[in-house]
Amino acid sequence: MSRLRLDTRNPRVASVADSQRQALEALAAEQKGKLLVLAHHIVDRGLNPTQRFIVIPYDEDSFIVLDANRRLAALKLLEHPELVQGILSDGQLGQIRGLASRFDPPEEVACVVFEKREDADVWVELLHEGQGDGAGLVEWSAQQKARHRARSGSQPAHMQVLEFVMREGTPSAITEERNTKGDYPVSTLERALGSPYVRERLGIDVQGGRVVTEFPKEEVLKGLTKVVDEIAAGTVKVAQVMSKEDRIRYADHFSDEDLPAATTRGEDSTPLADAPTRAKQYPKDRKPSSERKRMIPSDFSVHIPAPRINEIYHELKSRLIVRDVPNAVAVLFRTFVELSIEDYIRRHLAAGKLRDKKLAQKQEAVLVDLLAKGLLDKNDLVSVRLAVSEPADVSNITNLNAFVHNPQMSPIDSELKQLWYRYEKLIRVIWAQP
Repeated sequence: MSRLRLDTRNPRVASVADSQRQALEALAAEQKGKLLVLAHHIVDRGLNPTQRFIVIPYDEDSFIVLDANRRLAALKLLEHPELVQGILSDGQLGQIRGLASRFDPPEEVACVVFEKREDADVWVELLHEGQGDGAGLVEWSAQQKARHRARSGSQPAHMQVLEFVMREGTPSAITEERNTKGDYPVSTLERALGSPYVRERLGIDVQGGRVVTEFPKEEVLKGLTKVVDEIAAGTVKVAQVMSKEDRIRYADHFSDEDLPAATTRGEDSTPLADAPTRAKQYPKDRKPSSERKRMIPSDFSVHIPAPRINEIYHELKSRLIVRDVPNAVAVLFRTFVELSIEDYIRRHLAAGKLRDKKLAQKQEAVLVDLLAKGLLDKNDLVSVRLAVSEPADVSNITNLNAFVHNPQMSPIDSELKQLWYRYEKLIRVIWAQP
């Protein structure tokens, strides 16, 4: 690095410098705070490995830097902060000194060498004169920048949602105004979206820091826009979404018209910015289980007020891919069935008498009760009873007890998804009863 010299003809400054010291002072005076930000970035992250210095020979031992003068100036200041005393403010100089105390200067920097200035000019100009009809650097549009931040997860989830609604939706005038002024209540939005139940109702999830959806934009925008607008208008305040129970109550006040239509749900999650524009209407006939990725079909929907059981339901429906984690899905599905049955017993039967009974006995009590009430018929009972028959025989590949208690059991993707159809009606009826 000691062999590199600043360009005394640097276009960033108004006049040609007479010396290296003058070139550094002129560049520092022109850049000021920007040079400080660059120095801070270099100390924290190092030099940009994707950008080499463009240089030409000065003499046998040194080179003139034609591109990267700002980086070279920052490096020089980090080694000798006193060089810009009187140029930068006392506060800025103090920050440079603080950075210099923890800076380890590189011995070498990556350069590309041209024989003379004219040879390098075409590339320097391409870097600094804009798009050049596409030959130069084509900057991202505001939407492309937002898409990048959303895809990389560099924004908090609630800010990804707010930006998505502002960019793609039709928010209210007050939302537009508060977002422009910078006083939108983002902390309330963060709390409102803080529960998996709320996100599931709205048709979104957070994966790897990115907000994703399985719905088209026009569908997912319905609920998200409503949330964003209600918070902007103050009709929903932070006290109304403080606890998990508060947020569940808030999500439950949304009507079906406010939420994504279940028939438009796809099988794959994509970042909000990449969601298809229009809804795809799927045929009414259910897809064969071989084409389904998750245990619970996307078009199945029940309201489960019990928070933990509801979270398990949404994991089975929206997050776990059966093919990837069949053992986890099998055990979790058995847990979901058992907790659903126990919740029904707590609400409708004498729970004390069944507390210590096995799953098969608890399930039978629920089946008998639902049969007596005319909510199930005898044909519904046969396959469900078989699924928890005793003992946990490995020959019965859809035996819920075997998933947990038989070490020889190896759940199969296709069989697990078929198992859902045995329980679909029972689960629907259980959670339809208040």
